[in-house]
Amino acid sequence: MESQREGERLQALLDAAFASGDAREAGALILAQRAFIAERAGASWSYEVDLGGEAPVAHLLSWVLPRLLYFLKSRGTAAGQGVFLSLFRDGRVHFVSASDALALLCEWAGEPLERLQARYGDDISGT
Repeated sequence: MESQREGERLQALLDAAFASGDAREAGALILAQRAFIAERAGASWSYEVDLGGEAPVAHLLSWVLPRLLYFLKSRGTAAGQGVFLSLFRDGRVHFVSASDALALLCEWAGEPLERLQARYGDDISGT
């Protein structure tokens, strides 16, 4: 049951992608997405994540989320404006806006963004 739930969550995240492509072309695709977003937002950053492990959702919640929140705060965009995640899975790269990813991750963590930002924004250990 838990693996089905994790699969559904992972699929929901990948379905939130605004674009995707062959991972072998990731460098050029990331640069193109950064340029496109920078034209509209003024700045753009990609946060790359490998989702190839056995428990990608657990990895997202325990490892990626604290570091992502710290990264966003260090970039001066706590809510994720101008930032997208480049998610690598099964030979593909999927581009998801940081704000869309955060909405899902907060839902899965069962905590509001503000509480997670307070916990991890200055210290990824959460202590």
